[in-house]
Amino acid sequence: MTRLATIDLGTNTVHLLVAEVTPRARGWRTVLATQRVTRLGEGVSATGALGDLPAARTAAVVVDYVARARAAPTVAPSPPISSAPPASPSA
Repeated sequence: MTRLATIDLGTNTVHLLVAEVTPRARGWRTVLATQRVTRLGEGVSATGALGDLPAARTAAVVVDYVARARAAPTVAPSPPISSAPPASPSA
């Protein structure tokens, strides 16, 4: 399995997604998903620039998210999905 992490910086919210991807598999297993409001864009409409305090808040969250992504636990594999119908109970 391959572990992937992404941090999405938005105007108001920072998102973290850590997932495990199995080669040739469809989709992924979410290991960790979280978000935090940092209001990075606070004051931009008035000044045209990012403010020091919003940038510092956002940078602190990114540092935390990097540490959390590195420390996230491994997800135990789930049983394979079968297209076979369920077995009938024994009589």
